[in-house]
Amino acid sequence: MLDVEGGALARLQLNVLAVFAELERDMIGERLTDNRAARRAHGLRTAGRPPLGYTTDRHTKQLAVREPEATTVRWLFSEAASGKSTSELVAAANASGRRTKTGGAWSPRALLRLLQNPVYRGRHPDGSPAHHTPLIEQELFDRVQALIADRRTRDPSQRTPFDERFDPFILRGLLHCESCGHVMSPSMSESLTAKSAKQAPRYYRCRTVGCDGGQVAAAIVEQQALEALRRPDRRLPQRTSERMSLHASVWHHYWPRFQHLALVEVFTKMTWRPRTRRLLTKGRRDWSALDALLGGFAGGSHHPEE
Repeated sequence: MLDVEGGALARLQLNVLAVFAELERDMIGERLTDNRAARRAHGLRTAGRPPLGYTTDRHTKQLAVREPEATTVRWLFSEAASGKSTSELVAAANASGRRTKTGGAWSPRALLRLLQNPVYRGRHPDGSPAHHTPLIEQELFDRVQALIADRRTRDPSQRTPFDERFDPFILRGLLHCESCGHVMSPSMSESLTAKSAKQAPRYYRCRTVGCDGGQVAAAIVEQQALEALRRPDRRLPQRTSERMSLHASVWHHYWPRFQHLALVEVFTKMTWRPRTRRLLTKGRRDWSALDALLGGFAGGSHHPEE
């Protein structure tokens, strides 16, 4: 045991041990990433839930056919190829007691997702070659896709572009995951609209394969970003502290877009720590490049005109 009260030498030893522990963790993460990339290059499955009709082989971790789920999949494709509409097929599947992978009833969306899944023709979800046994022949799969395409009566509608000034994800492109270092992606259960921006739950999620960064509610991490503005680090240059205090004082008068720009102005990096659920921020010290980029943003007006 190290004596943490032993002064500078003890603290040095603890810091050295921490550095080596972090190095080992990073090396393990890199080896896992390289291994998954190699498996994908050879057409092997790396992760994910097995779809209906398959299970995971306990030794190889690859997909293996699972009966009687596979019988349900073959029946669904056969009925779809006979010309039944999606609603008719959903009603028939539920009436006959056939269930989804989770044991629930079928819905049109779940059925279409199954019928369009390339895994059933021996491919990976992205369409790349795979090594598992296909449940459906290529000719039958193509016939079902043609019938689905023929039933589309109109082209997909074009959504009205969302005004970026009101984009609620003020940490978009700024928030990094501590575990892997990658930018965390905005996530919503609904499409981004003026209504959902105010009402729907929002998250920032780490989408790096194999990373344990998870996700964080936007309200939590954005509130911590505001608190970081309100309490500048004493070690920061005076100019940085003044800008942070100024933005914090008028924060609620800004459009979300300008809240985002305010954070870009005063922070060079923002990192989410999933273990402690705290936001780490690094204040800006060099302003020359940013002044040219923002074109005097800090001195202008960043709130809606009255």
